[in-house]
Amino acid sequence: MNRKLSLGVLFILAIFTSATYINFVSADTSGGNSSPNLSATIVISQVYGGGGGAAGTYMFDYVELFNLSNAPQSLNGLVLQYGSATGQFGSVATNIFALPNVTVAAGQHYLVQLGQAGAGGAALPVTPDATSTNLSMAAAGGKVALTNTATALGCGATATPCALPDARIIDLAAYGTSNNAEGGASAGNGVALTSTQGAVRKANGCAETDNNDNDFDVVTAPVPRNLASPATPCGGTPTPTPVRGALYDFTGDGKTDWTTFRFGATTGAPIRWRVVGNPASPAPNAAFIREFDYGLTGDFIVPADYVGDRQTDMTIWRSGIYYVAQLPTGSGGITLDRAVQWGQSGDDPRSVGDYDGDGKIDYTVKRGNFVNNTVTWFIMSSSTNTMRAVQFGAMTTGFLPVTFPGADFTGDGRDELIIANGAGALGGAITYIIGDAVTGAGIATIQWGDAATDHAVAPADYTGDGRADLVAWRGRTSTAADAGVWYIRNTATGTATGTRFGIGGASDLAVRGDYDGDGRHDIAVYRRSNQTFYALSSLNGSLLFQQSGIAGDLPLGNLFVQ
Repeated sequence: MNRKLSLGVLFILAIFTSATYINFVSADTSGGNSSPNLSATIVISQVYGGGGGAAGTYMFDYVELFNLSNAPQSLNGLVLQYGSATGQFGSVATNIFALPNVTVAAGQHYLVQLGQAGAGGAALPVTPDATSTNLSMAAAGGKVALTNTATALGCGATATPCALPDARIIDLAAYGTSNNAEGGASAGNGVALTSTQGAVRKANGCAETDNNDNDFDVVTAPVPRNLASPATPCGGTPTPTPVRGALYDFTGDGKTDWTTFRFGATTGAPIRWRVVGNPASPAPNAAFIREFDYGLTGDFIVPADYVGDRQTDMTIWRSGIYYVAQLPTGSGGITLDRAVQWGQSGDDPRSVGDYDGDGKIDYTVKRGNFVNNTVTWFIMSSSTNTMRAVQFGAMTTGFLPVTFPGADFTGDGRDELIIANGAGALGGAITYIIGDAVTGAGIATIQWGDAATDHAVAPADYTGDGRADLVAWRGRTSTAADAGVWYIRNTATGTATGTRFGIGGASDLAVRGDYDGDGRHDIAVYRRSNQTFYALSSLNGSLLFQQSGIAGDLPLGNLFVQ
Protein backbone atom coordinates (compact mmCIF):
# COMPACT_ATOMS: atom_id res chain seq x y z
CA MET A 1 0.00 0.00 0.00
CA ASN A 2 1.40 3.37 -0.92
CA ARG A 3 1.66 5.88 1.89
CA LYS A 4 0.79 9.35 0.62
CA LEU A 5 2.45 11.87 2.91
CA SER A 6 4.05 15.27 3.01
CA LEU A 7 7.77 15.75 3.54
CA GLY A 8 9.65 18.26 5.62
CA VAL A 9 13.08 19.71 5.98
CA LEU A 10 15.28 16.96 7.18
CA PHE A 11 18.86 15.92 7.26
CA ILE A 12 19.27 12.75 9.23
CA LEU A 13 21.64 9.90 9.38
CA ALA A 14 21.44 6.58 11.17
CA ILE A 15 23.29 3.50 12.29
CA PHE A 16 23.48 0.70 9.74
CA THR A 17 23.16 -2.77 11.19
CA SER A 18 23.42 -5.52 8.55
CA ALA A 19 22.26 -5.80 4.98
CA THR A 20 22.36 -8.09 2.05
CA TYR A 21 21.82 -6.71 -1.42
CA ILE A 22 18.58 -6.63 -3.39
CA ASN A 23 16.82 -7.07 -6.64
CA PHE A 24 14.62 -5.48 -9.29
CA VAL A 25 14.55 -6.26 -12.99
CA SER A 26 13.22 -4.84 -16.20
CA ALA A 27 10.02 -6.20 -17.67
CA ASP A 28 7.14 -5.61 -19.98
CA THR A 29 4.47 -7.96 -21.23
CA SER A 30 4.78 -9.13 -24.81
CA GLY A 31 3.14 -11.56 -27.14
CA GLY A 32 4.83 -13.68 -29.77
CA ASN A 33 4.90 -16.99 -31.62
CA SER A 34 3.66 -19.93 -29.61
CA SER A 35 5.35 -23.31 -29.32
CA PRO A 36 4.13 -26.78 -28.35
CA ASN A 37 6.94 -26.93 -25.76
CA LEU A 38 6.55 -23.76 -23.72
CA SER A 39 8.40 -23.91 -20.41
CA ALA A 40 5.91 -24.34 -17.59
CA THR A 41 8.08 -24.60 -14.47
CA ILE A 42 11.58 -23.11 -14.24
CA VAL A 43 12.84 -20.67 -16.87
CA ILE A 44 15.97 -18.61 -17.37
CA SER A 45 14.96 -15.07 -16.45
CA GLN A 46 18.28 -13.21 -16.79
CA VAL A 47 21.62 -13.80 -18.48
CA TYR A 48 24.61 -11.49 -18.00
CA GLY A 49 27.95 -12.28 -19.66
CA GLY A 50 29.79 -9.00 -19.15
CA GLY A 51 31.77 -10.09 -16.08
CA GLY A 52 35.29 -11.44 -15.94
CA GLY A 53 36.87 -8.53 -17.82
CA ALA A 54 38.40 -5.14 -17.32
CA ALA A 55 35.10 -3.29 -17.61
CA GLY A 56 31.46 -4.12 -17.08
CA THR A 57 28.55 -3.53 -14.77
CA TYR A 58 29.51 -6.51 -12.58
CA MET A 59 32.76 -8.39 -12.08
CA PHE A 60 30.99 -11.78 -12.42
CA ASP A 61 28.71 -13.35 -15.01
CA TYR A 62 25.38 -14.64 -13.76
CA VAL A 63 22.25 -16.56 -14.69
CA GLU A 64 18.97 -15.92 -12.91
CA LEU A 65 16.28 -18.62 -12.85
CA PHE A 66 12.58 -18.10 -12.14
CA ASN A 67 9.65 -20.31 -11.16
CA LEU A 68 6.78 -19.16 -13.36
CA SER A 69 4.45 -21.93 -12.22
CA ASN A 70 1.96 -21.65 -9.34
CA ALA A 71 3.59 -24.44 -7.30
CA PRO A 72 7.03 -25.02 -5.71
CA GLN A 73 9.63 -26.52 -8.07
CA SER A 74 12.83 -28.41 -7.24
CA LEU A 75 16.14 -27.71 -9.00
CA ASN A 76 17.37 -31.21 -8.16
CA GLY A 77 18.73 -32.85 -11.32
CA LEU A 78 18.69 -29.64 -13.36
CA VAL A 79 21.85 -28.43 -15.09
CA LEU A 80 23.04 -25.24 -16.80
CA GLN A 81 24.92 -25.76 -20.08
CA TYR A 82 26.63 -22.87 -21.87
CA GLY A 83 27.51 -22.55 -25.52
CA SER A 84 29.42 -19.78 -27.25
CA ALA A 85 27.61 -17.74 -29.89
CA THR A 86 28.22 -20.38 -32.57
CA GLY A 87 29.50 -23.29 -30.45
CA GLN A 88 28.17 -26.49 -28.87
CA PHE A 89 26.41 -26.55 -25.52
CA GLY A 90 28.65 -28.07 -22.84
CA SER A 91 31.59 -28.35 -25.25
CA VAL A 92 33.95 -28.63 -22.26
CA ALA A 93 33.33 -29.65 -18.64
CA THR A 94 33.64 -26.05 -17.46
CA ASN A 95 30.63 -25.12 -19.61
CA ILE A 96 28.37 -27.30 -17.41
CA PHE A 97 27.09 -26.64 -13.88
CA ALA A 98 24.75 -28.96 -11.94
CA LEU A 99 22.33 -27.02 -9.77
CA PRO A 100 21.93 -27.91 -6.08
CA ASN A 101 18.88 -29.63 -4.60
CA VAL A 102 16.90 -26.49 -3.78
CA THR A 103 13.17 -25.83 -3.90
CA VAL A 104 12.05 -22.57 -5.50
CA ALA A 105 8.61 -21.29 -4.53
CA ALA A 106 6.13 -19.93 -7.07
CA GLY A 107 7.30 -16.53 -8.26
CA GLN A 108 10.75 -16.83 -6.68
CA HIS A 109 14.03 -16.07 -8.42
CA TYR A 110 17.27 -18.06 -8.03
CA LEU A 111 20.64 -16.44 -8.73
CA VAL A 112 23.76 -18.31 -9.89
CA GLN A 113 27.06 -16.39 -9.97
CA LEU A 114 29.36 -17.76 -12.65
CA GLY A 115 32.89 -17.56 -14.04
CA GLN A 116 35.97 -15.76 -12.76
CA ALA A 117 36.07 -12.32 -11.16
CA GLY A 118 36.91 -9.50 -13.52
CA ALA A 119 39.23 -6.59 -12.85
CA GLY A 120 36.36 -4.15 -13.42
CA GLY A 121 32.76 -3.90 -12.32
CA ALA A 122 31.03 -4.21 -8.98
CA ALA A 123 30.07 -7.25 -6.95
CA LEU A 124 26.58 -8.57 -7.66
CA PRO A 125 24.10 -6.35 -5.81
CA VAL A 126 22.36 -9.33 -4.19
CA THR A 127 23.92 -12.39 -2.60
CA PRO A 128 24.06 -15.31 -5.09
CA ASP A 129 22.13 -18.42 -4.14
CA ALA A 130 24.83 -20.55 -5.80
CA THR A 131 28.29 -19.86 -7.20
CA SER A 132 30.50 -21.63 -9.70
CA THR A 133 33.68 -20.78 -11.58
CA ASN A 134 32.21 -22.63 -14.58
CA LEU A 135 30.31 -20.98 -17.45
CA SER A 136 32.56 -18.03 -18.25
CA MET A 137 30.23 -16.41 -20.75
CA ALA A 138 30.90 -13.92 -23.53
CA ALA A 139 29.38 -10.46 -23.29
CA ALA A 140 28.51 -9.98 -26.97
CA GLY A 141 26.65 -13.22 -27.53
CA GLY A 142 26.13 -16.72 -26.19
CA LYS A 143 23.47 -19.14 -25.10
CA VAL A 144 22.49 -20.98 -21.93
CA ALA A 145 20.30 -24.07 -21.74
CA LEU A 146 18.55 -25.32 -18.62
CA THR A 147 18.62 -29.07 -19.05
CA ASN A 148 17.61 -32.24 -17.24
CA THR A 149 20.94 -33.93 -18.02
CA ALA A 150 24.55 -33.34 -16.99
CA THR A 151 25.74 -34.91 -20.23
CA ALA A 152 26.74 -32.39 -22.87
CA LEU A 153 23.92 -31.87 -25.34
CA GLY A 154 26.24 -32.39 -28.30
CA CYS A 155 24.50 -29.73 -30.37
CA GLY A 156 24.32 -25.96 -30.68
CA ALA A 157 27.06 -25.23 -33.20
CA THR A 158 26.18 -23.58 -36.47
CA ALA A 159 26.62 -26.85 -38.35
CA THR A 160 24.83 -28.95 -35.70
CA PRO A 161 22.16 -26.83 -34.01
CA CYS A 162 19.89 -28.32 -31.38
CA ALA A 163 16.49 -29.11 -32.90
CA LEU A 164 13.88 -27.38 -30.79
CA PRO A 165 11.91 -28.46 -28.94
CA ASP A 166 14.33 -30.93 -27.35
CA ALA A 167 13.16 -33.20 -24.51
CA ARG A 168 16.43 -32.59 -22.68
CA ILE A 169 16.07 -28.79 -22.73
CA ILE A 170 13.67 -27.23 -20.24
CA ASP A 171 14.49 -23.69 -21.35
CA LEU A 172 17.01 -21.96 -23.56
CA ALA A 173 18.13 -18.32 -23.62
CA ALA A 174 20.28 -17.10 -26.50
CA TYR A 175 21.43 -13.49 -26.50
CA GLY A 176 23.23 -11.02 -28.74
CA THR A 177 25.11 -12.56 -31.67
CA SER A 178 24.20 -16.14 -30.76
CA ASN A 179 22.63 -18.75 -33.02
CA ASN A 180 20.20 -21.53 -32.03
CA ALA A 181 17.77 -19.21 -30.27
CA GLU A 182 14.21 -20.11 -29.34
CA GLY A 183 12.00 -18.81 -32.13
CA GLY A 184 15.06 -18.27 -34.33
CA ALA A 185 15.88 -14.82 -32.88
CA SER A 186 18.17 -14.13 -29.95
CA ALA A 187 17.53 -11.54 -27.26
CA GLY A 188 18.64 -8.41 -29.04
CA ASN A 189 17.86 -9.94 -32.42
CA GLY A 190 21.47 -10.61 -33.38
CA VAL A 191 22.92 -7.30 -32.16
CA ALA A 192 25.97 -7.75 -29.95
CA LEU A 193 25.52 -6.88 -26.27
CA THR A 194 28.10 -4.81 -24.39
CA SER A 195 29.74 -5.64 -21.07
CA THR A 196 27.17 -3.43 -19.31
CA GLN A 197 24.12 -5.17 -20.80
CA GLY A 198 22.19 -8.32 -20.02
CA ALA A 199 19.13 -10.16 -21.29
CA VAL A 200 16.16 -9.89 -18.92
CA ARG A 201 12.92 -11.85 -19.35
CA LYS A 202 9.92 -9.56 -19.58
CA ALA A 203 6.96 -9.38 -17.17
CA ASN A 204 9.20 -10.10 -14.15
CA GLY A 205 10.09 -13.48 -15.67
CA CYS A 206 6.58 -14.49 -16.72
CA ALA A 207 6.85 -13.80 -20.48
CA GLU A 208 7.19 -17.16 -22.28
CA THR A 209 6.44 -17.55 -25.98
CA ASP A 210 9.49 -19.65 -26.95
CA ASN A 211 10.94 -16.70 -28.83
CA ASN A 212 14.00 -15.20 -27.15
CA ASP A 213 13.72 -11.87 -28.92
CA ASN A 214 10.06 -11.53 -27.95
CA ASP A 215 10.52 -12.75 -24.38
CA PHE A 216 13.64 -10.81 -23.36
CA ASP A 217 14.64 -7.17 -23.12
CA VAL A 218 18.26 -6.08 -23.48
CA VAL A 219 18.85 -4.02 -20.34
CA THR A 220 21.79 -1.80 -19.43
CA ALA A 221 22.97 -2.46 -15.87
CA PRO A 222 20.43 -5.25 -15.20
CA VAL A 223 19.67 -5.96 -11.54
CA PRO A 224 19.57 -9.64 -10.57
CA ARG A 225 17.26 -11.14 -7.96
CA ASN A 226 17.74 -14.04 -5.55
CA LEU A 227 15.60 -16.23 -3.30
CA ALA A 228 15.42 -13.44 -0.73
CA SER A 229 14.02 -10.95 -3.25
CA PRO A 230 10.27 -10.28 -3.35
CA ALA A 231 8.44 -13.00 -5.27
CA THR A 232 6.64 -12.01 -8.49
CA PRO A 233 4.06 -14.76 -9.12
CA CYS A 234 2.71 -15.06 -12.65
CA GLY A 235 -0.95 -14.18 -12.47
CA GLY A 236 -1.15 -15.24 -8.84
CA THR A 237 -0.99 -11.84 -7.18
CA PRO A 238 -2.48 -8.83 -8.99
CA THR A 239 -0.86 -5.44 -8.64
CA PRO A 240 -2.25 -3.91 -5.46
CA THR A 241 -4.54 -0.93 -5.75
CA PRO A 242 -3.33 1.78 -3.39
CA VAL A 243 -5.80 2.91 -0.76
CA ARG A 244 -4.54 6.44 -1.33
CA GLY A 245 -3.25 8.07 -4.45
CA ALA A 246 0.43 8.31 -5.25
CA LEU A 247 2.61 10.71 -3.31
CA TYR A 248 2.86 14.11 -5.04
CA ASP A 249 0.37 13.16 -7.74
CA PHE A 250 -0.98 16.60 -8.65
CA THR A 251 -2.50 15.38 -11.94
CA GLY A 252 -4.52 12.51 -10.42
CA ASP A 253 -3.20 9.75 -12.71
CA GLY A 254 -1.93 7.50 -9.92
CA LYS A 255 1.76 8.33 -10.40
CA THR A 256 4.10 10.73 -8.64
CA ASP A 257 4.73 13.75 -10.86
CA TRP A 258 8.20 15.14 -11.59
CA THR A 259 8.09 18.30 -9.47
CA THR A 260 10.75 20.87 -8.63
CA PHE A 261 10.75 24.21 -6.88
CA ARG A 262 13.13 27.00 -5.97
CA PHE A 263 13.09 29.39 -3.07
CA GLY A 264 13.61 33.08 -3.51
CA ALA A 265 16.83 34.83 -2.59
CA THR A 266 15.27 36.46 0.48
CA THR A 267 12.63 35.57 3.05
CA GLY A 268 9.22 36.49 1.70
CA ALA A 269 10.16 36.09 -1.96
CA PRO A 270 7.86 33.81 -4.02
CA ILE A 271 8.50 30.07 -4.30
CA ARG A 272 8.61 29.00 -7.95
CA TRP A 273 7.13 25.57 -8.77
CA ARG A 274 7.39 23.37 -11.88
CA VAL A 275 5.18 20.28 -12.23
CA VAL A 276 5.77 17.90 -15.15
CA GLY A 277 3.09 15.26 -15.67
CA ASN A 278 3.94 11.56 -15.46
CA PRO A 279 4.36 9.46 -17.61
CA ALA A 280 7.08 11.62 -19.00
CA SER A 281 9.82 9.44 -20.50
CA PRO A 282 10.89 9.77 -23.25
CA ALA A 283 8.71 12.88 -23.54
CA PRO A 284 6.56 14.63 -20.92
CA ASN A 285 2.81 14.81 -21.10
CA ALA A 286 2.60 18.28 -22.63
CA ALA A 287 -0.90 18.76 -21.26
CA PHE A 288 0.53 18.71 -17.74
CA ILE A 289 3.50 21.03 -17.56
CA ARG A 290 2.78 23.78 -15.09
CA GLU A 291 5.09 26.52 -13.81
CA PHE A 292 3.78 28.99 -11.24
CA ASP A 293 4.52 30.82 -7.99
CA TYR A 294 2.97 29.56 -4.76
CA GLY A 295 4.04 30.30 -1.21
CA LEU A 296 6.77 32.52 0.13
CA THR A 297 10.35 31.71 1.01
CA GLY A 298 10.24 30.79 4.69
CA ASP A 299 6.98 28.81 4.42
CA PHE A 300 6.82 25.07 5.08
CA ILE A 301 5.98 22.97 2.00
CA VAL A 302 3.48 20.22 2.91
CA PRO A 303 1.58 19.06 -0.22
CA ALA A 304 -0.67 16.03 0.36
CA ASP A 305 -4.23 14.80 -0.25
CA TYR A 306 -6.24 16.49 2.48
CA VAL A 307 -9.67 15.93 0.86
CA GLY A 308 -9.39 12.25 -0.13
CA ASP A 309 -9.81 12.63 -3.90
CA ARG A 310 -6.52 10.78 -4.64
CA GLN A 311 -4.97 13.97 -5.95
CA THR A 312 -2.29 15.92 -4.12
CA ASP A 313 -3.21 19.42 -2.99
CA MET A 314 -0.73 22.28 -3.37
CA THR A 315 -0.18 23.17 0.29
CA ILE A 316 2.08 25.43 2.31
CA TRP A 317 2.00 26.22 6.06
CA ARG A 318 2.68 29.67 7.44
CA SER A 319 2.37 30.85 11.06
CA GLY A 320 -0.27 28.30 12.03
CA ILE A 321 -2.30 28.28 8.79
CA TYR A 322 -2.44 25.63 6.06
CA TYR A 323 -3.02 27.23 2.66
CA VAL A 324 -4.49 24.56 0.36
CA ALA A 325 -4.95 24.87 -3.42
CA GLN A 326 -5.30 22.73 -6.55
CA LEU A 327 -2.80 22.59 -9.40
CA PRO A 328 -3.54 25.26 -12.04
CA THR A 329 -5.49 23.89 -15.00
CA GLY A 330 -3.90 26.24 -17.50
CA SER A 331 -1.11 28.76 -17.75
CA GLY A 332 -2.53 31.03 -15.09
CA GLY A 333 -1.54 31.32 -11.46
CA ILE A 334 -2.70 29.11 -8.64
CA THR A 335 -6.02 29.79 -6.91
CA LEU A 336 -6.40 29.30 -3.17
CA ASP A 337 -9.00 26.68 -2.28
CA ARG A 338 -9.06 27.00 1.51
CA ALA A 339 -7.10 28.24 4.51
CA VAL A 340 -7.15 26.11 7.68
CA GLN A 341 -5.97 27.43 11.02
CA TRP A 342 -4.01 24.71 12.78
CA GLY A 343 -1.11 25.19 15.12
CA GLN A 344 0.89 28.25 15.99
CA SER A 345 4.16 29.91 15.04
CA GLY A 346 7.03 27.75 16.14
CA ASP A 347 5.21 24.48 15.49
CA ASP A 348 6.45 21.94 12.94
CA PRO A 349 3.79 20.89 10.38
CA ARG A 350 5.95 18.41 8.45
CA SER A 351 4.67 15.25 10.17
CA VAL A 352 1.21 15.16 8.57
CA GLY A 353 -0.25 11.71 7.91
CA ASP A 354 -3.44 9.68 7.70
CA TYR A 355 -3.65 8.89 11.40
CA ASP A 356 -7.32 7.84 11.43
CA GLY A 357 -7.15 5.60 8.34
CA ASP A 358 -9.89 7.27 6.28
CA GLY A 359 -7.79 7.91 3.18
CA LYS A 360 -7.33 11.62 3.92
CA ILE A 361 -4.27 13.33 5.34
CA ASP A 362 -4.88 14.89 8.77
CA TYR A 363 -3.66 18.41 9.55
CA THR A 364 -0.91 17.84 12.10
CA VAL A 365 1.68 19.91 13.92
CA LYS A 366 4.41 18.84 16.32
CA ARG A 367 5.37 20.95 19.33
CA GLY A 368 8.37 20.30 21.55
CA ASN A 369 9.08 21.55 25.04
CA PHE A 370 12.55 21.46 26.55
CA VAL A 371 11.16 22.43 29.94
CA ASN A 372 9.29 19.20 30.54
CA ASN A 373 11.16 17.12 27.94
CA THR A 374 8.02 16.34 25.93
CA VAL A 375 6.97 16.23 22.29
CA THR A 376 3.26 16.71 21.54
CA TRP A 377 1.43 16.10 18.28
CA PHE A 378 -1.79 18.02 17.67
CA ILE A 379 -3.87 16.11 15.12
CA MET A 380 -7.13 17.19 13.51
CA SER A 381 -8.97 14.04 12.46
CA SER A 382 -10.25 14.39 8.90
CA SER A 383 -12.98 11.81 9.59
CA THR A 384 -14.43 13.43 12.74
CA ASN A 385 -13.12 17.03 12.59
CA THR A 386 -12.03 16.67 16.20
CA MET A 387 -8.65 17.42 17.71
CA ARG A 388 -6.50 15.17 19.80
CA ALA A 389 -3.18 15.91 21.47
CA VAL A 390 -0.81 12.96 21.62
CA GLN A 391 2.39 13.07 23.63
CA PHE A 392 5.05 10.85 22.12
CA GLY A 393 8.83 11.07 22.21
CA ALA A 394 11.15 13.27 24.21
CA MET A 395 13.29 16.36 23.74
CA THR A 396 16.96 16.10 24.63
CA THR A 397 19.28 19.00 25.25
CA GLY A 398 21.22 19.86 22.12
CA PHE A 399 19.14 17.66 19.85
CA LEU A 400 15.67 18.25 18.48
CA PRO A 401 13.92 15.04 17.44
CA VAL A 402 13.76 14.91 13.65
CA THR A 403 10.27 15.07 12.20
CA PHE A 404 9.12 12.43 9.74
CA PRO A 405 5.78 12.33 7.94
CA GLY A 406 3.55 9.58 9.22
CA ALA A 407 3.83 6.10 7.70
CA ASP A 408 1.95 2.85 8.27
CA PHE A 409 4.42 0.44 9.90
CA THR A 410 1.80 -2.05 11.14
CA GLY A 411 -0.30 -2.50 7.99
CA ASP A 412 -3.55 -1.52 9.72
CA GLY A 413 -4.32 1.37 7.34
CA ARG A 414 -3.39 4.05 9.88
CA ASP A 415 -0.11 5.95 9.91
CA GLU A 416 2.09 5.91 12.97
CA LEU A 417 4.04 8.74 14.56
CA ILE A 418 7.79 8.62 13.97
CA ILE A 419 10.74 10.62 15.21
CA ALA A 420 14.47 10.02 15.25
CA ASN A 421 16.72 10.84 18.19
CA GLY A 422 20.51 10.82 18.12
CA ALA A 423 23.71 12.27 19.44
CA GLY A 424 24.11 15.34 17.27
CA ALA A 425 23.38 16.16 13.67
CA LEU A 426 26.16 14.12 12.07
CA GLY A 427 27.33 11.71 14.74
CA GLY A 428 26.16 8.95 17.03
CA ALA A 429 23.52 6.33 16.59
CA ILE A 430 20.21 7.51 15.16
CA THR A 431 17.25 5.75 16.67
CA TYR A 432 13.88 5.66 14.95
CA ILE A 433 11.04 5.71 17.50
CA ILE A 434 7.62 4.65 16.23
CA GLY A 435 4.41 5.14 18.17
CA ASP A 436 0.64 4.84 17.96
CA ALA A 437 -1.04 8.08 16.85
CA VAL A 438 -4.08 7.51 19.09
CA THR A 439 -2.59 6.36 22.37
CA GLY A 440 0.99 7.56 22.05
CA ALA A 441 2.16 4.10 23.05
CA GLY A 442 5.48 2.97 21.63
CA ILE A 443 5.42 0.35 18.87
CA ALA A 444 9.08 -0.07 17.90
CA THR A 445 12.53 1.40 18.40
CA ILE A 446 14.96 0.69 15.56
CA GLN A 447 18.47 1.87 14.71
CA TRP A 448 19.24 2.16 11.00
CA GLY A 449 21.91 3.73 8.80
CA ASP A 450 25.47 5.01 9.17
CA ALA A 451 25.95 8.55 10.42
CA ALA A 452 29.18 9.05 8.48
CA THR A 453 27.98 7.88 5.08
CA ASP A 454 24.20 7.73 4.82
CA HIS A 455 21.34 10.05 4.03
CA ALA A 456 17.96 9.02 5.38
CA VAL A 457 14.92 8.73 3.15
CA ALA A 458 11.46 9.13 4.66
CA PRO A 459 9.99 5.72 5.59
CA ALA A 460 7.62 4.30 2.99
CA ASP A 461 6.48 0.97 1.55
CA TYR A 462 9.24 -0.10 -0.83
CA THR A 463 8.60 -3.86 -0.53
CA GLY A 464 4.91 -3.90 -1.43
CA ASP A 465 3.67 -5.57 1.76
CA GLY A 466 1.55 -2.66 2.97
CA ARG A 467 4.01 -1.59 5.66
CA ALA A 468 6.47 1.30 5.70
CA ASP A 469 10.15 0.36 5.52
CA LEU A 470 13.19 2.23 6.85
CA VAL A 471 15.66 3.47 4.25
CA ALA A 472 19.25 4.68 4.44
CA TRP A 473 20.89 5.81 1.21
CA ARG A 474 24.68 5.80 1.08
CA GLY A 475 24.85 9.18 -0.61
CA ARG A 476 27.24 11.07 1.67
CA THR A 477 30.33 9.54 0.07
CA SER A 478 31.51 9.07 -3.51
CA THR A 479 34.53 6.92 -2.64
CA ALA A 480 33.16 4.04 -0.59
CA ALA A 481 32.76 0.71 -2.35
CA ASP A 482 29.04 0.80 -1.69
CA ALA A 483 28.46 4.49 -2.45
CA GLY A 484 25.02 5.00 -3.93
CA VAL A 485 23.51 1.87 -2.35
CA TRP A 486 19.99 2.07 -0.96
CA TYR A 487 19.66 0.00 2.23
CA ILE A 488 16.03 -0.91 2.85
CA ARG A 489 14.89 -2.62 6.04
CA ASN A 490 11.68 -4.61 5.68
CA THR A 491 9.54 -3.77 8.70
CA ALA A 492 7.56 -7.01 8.60
CA THR A 493 10.55 -9.37 8.45
CA GLY A 494 13.41 -7.29 9.82
CA THR A 495 15.55 -8.35 6.86
CA ALA A 496 17.70 -5.90 4.95
CA THR A 497 18.35 -5.46 1.26
CA GLY A 498 20.50 -3.09 -0.73
CA THR A 499 20.25 -1.75 -4.26
CA ARG A 500 22.92 0.31 -5.97
CA PHE A 501 21.26 3.33 -7.59
CA GLY A 502 22.42 6.89 -7.93
CA ILE A 503 25.73 8.66 -7.45
CA GLY A 504 27.21 9.16 -4.00
CA GLY A 505 28.55 12.60 -3.17
CA ALA A 506 27.04 15.98 -3.89
CA SER A 507 25.35 15.43 -7.25
CA ASP A 508 22.28 13.32 -6.43
CA LEU A 509 19.44 13.87 -3.96
CA ALA A 510 17.31 10.94 -2.87
CA VAL A 511 13.63 11.52 -3.65
CA ARG A 512 10.53 9.61 -2.63
CA GLY A 513 7.50 8.65 -4.70
CA ASP A 514 5.62 6.05 -6.71
CA TYR A 515 6.72 6.95 -10.23
CA ASP A 516 5.35 3.81 -11.95
CA GLY A 517 1.95 3.79 -10.20
CA ASP A 518 2.14 0.22 -8.84
CA GLY A 519 1.30 1.14 -5.25
CA ARG A 520 4.79 0.96 -3.76
CA HIS A 521 7.63 3.44 -3.67
CA ASP A 522 10.45 3.46 -6.20
CA ILE A 523 14.13 3.97 -5.53
CA ALA A 524 14.80 7.37 -7.08
CA VAL A 525 17.20 10.31 -7.18
CA TYR A 526 17.25 13.82 -8.59
CA ARG A 527 20.54 14.70 -10.30
CA ARG A 528 21.26 18.38 -9.78
CA SER A 529 23.99 18.47 -12.41
CA ASN A 530 21.47 17.92 -15.24
CA GLN A 531 18.17 18.60 -13.41
CA THR A 532 16.88 15.09 -14.08
CA PHE A 533 14.84 12.62 -12.05
CA TYR A 534 15.91 8.95 -12.28
CA ALA A 535 13.71 6.22 -10.81
CA LEU A 536 14.07 2.43 -10.69
CA SER A 537 10.60 1.01 -11.30
CA SER A 538 9.50 -1.39 -8.57
CA LEU A 539 6.98 -2.76 -11.05
CA ASN A 540 9.42 -4.06 -13.65
CA GLY A 541 12.93 -2.78 -12.88
CA SER A 542 13.04 -0.40 -15.83
CA LEU A 543 14.71 3.00 -15.64
CA LEU A 544 12.32 5.96 -15.57
CA PHE A 545 13.68 9.46 -16.08
CA GLN A 546 12.60 13.01 -16.74
CA GLN A 547 14.34 16.37 -16.87
CA SER A 548 12.55 19.00 -14.79
CA GLY A 549 13.60 22.40 -13.61
CA ILE A 550 16.63 24.61 -14.15
CA ALA A 551 19.98 24.88 -12.40
CA GLY A 552 19.41 25.66 -8.74
CA ASP A 553 15.96 24.03 -8.54
CA LEU A 554 15.26 21.46 -5.84
CA PRO A 555 13.16 18.28 -6.13
CA LEU A 556 9.92 17.71 -4.30
CA GLY A 557 10.34 14.56 -2.24
CA ASN A 558 13.80 15.15 -0.77
CA LEU A 559 14.00 15.49 2.99
CA PHE A 560 17.00 17.77 3.06
CA VAL A 561 15.59 20.69 1.12
CA GLN A 562 11.91 21.09 2.08
